[in-house]
Parts: sequence; C-alpha cells; structure tokens
Amino acid sequence: RVDRVHAGKPGLPHRQQLADRVVVARQLLVELGADRPDLAGAVAGATLVVDYGRPSKRGRRVFGGIVPWNRVWRTGANLATHFTTDRALKFGNDELPPGRYTLWTLPSESGWMFIVNNQVQQWGTDHDARFDRFRIPMNVGALPALVEKFTILVEPFAAGGVIRMRWDTLEASVPFTVGR
Repeated sequence: RVDRVHAGKPGLPHRQQLADRVVVARQLLVELGADRPDLAGAVAGATLVVDYGRPSKRGRRVFGGIVPWNRVWRTGANLATHFTTDRALKFGNDELPPGRYTLWTLPSESGWMFIVNNQVQQWGTDHDARFDRFRIPMNVGALPALVEKFTILVEPFAAGGVIRMRWDTLEASVPFTVGR
C-alpha cells in the first residue's frame, strides 16, 4: 500500500515522499485498530497531527444513540480530540493559524457542524463554547460498509486536504486549504 502512494507523482521531493509514507503508515495503524492513534503526516506542505480516541460500535446504535443528535460530541473517546498544525489552514472562510486545538462535532439529522476550539488538555465532555474558534458545516454521507471503530483520516485533496470522520455507516468530512 505504501508503494501505491506515489503512483503518478514523479518528481516529488524526497522529504514529501517520506511524509506521505508516514501518513500512510499511521493510517494503517488506525485501520489495524489502535485505540488512541497519533495520526501525523504532511498534507500540501503542512505537518498535521490528530490525537483521538477510537470508540467501537459493539452492536450499539451510534448516531442518535451513544452519540446523541444535537449535542456537541468529543469526536472520539475519552480525552478531547487534539489537532496540531504547523501551517495556517483555511476551512471555508475561516482561518486557523499554526497551533494546537481541539476538534469537536455537532451531529444532527439535518447536518453536522465541525468545531475548532482553542482550549486544549480537557476531558472530552468539557467542551466550552466560549473558546470555539469557528463552526462550519460538514459534508455527510453514507458509507458502503459498516465501520466498527471510529476513524479519522486526513487526506490530500485539491489544493489542501480533507478531514474524514468515519463510524458506523456515516462519513462526515470537511475540506481545507493550506496557507503559504
């Protein structure tokens, strides 16, 4: 799988090839079932780290069940999901400077919101909206197969990347671009 990362990408600088391989290796760890993976890699020149807990479905109703509709969710398990970037990112019209943040979501049957919060090191039930940097709508769709463990992926997309969150039969995603 690592070898396929560079198909059709001749001339990538060696550093970028290594960074891409790190992304793929970390995503393989996620797919193999690590419960608190530290997903790190480079997307469009930005080094990104996502630290999150991976709850399992275990036969339970997920959305509208253990993850209630219309309530801010920690977007994982246990500690809040942490996100670090070394470059400025743009989510829709909202700018995110380099730094460390927490990621939250607000799932609802009519659509999801992606929330970036300035507060870090808190437990996953301690969301404080006073520290929200921004909230933007997410793209939500059905998955072709059930995903047992909650999974976050960061993938290259267009002039930046996309953060994908998959669990049960849903995927919620949000694109971003990388500043210069």
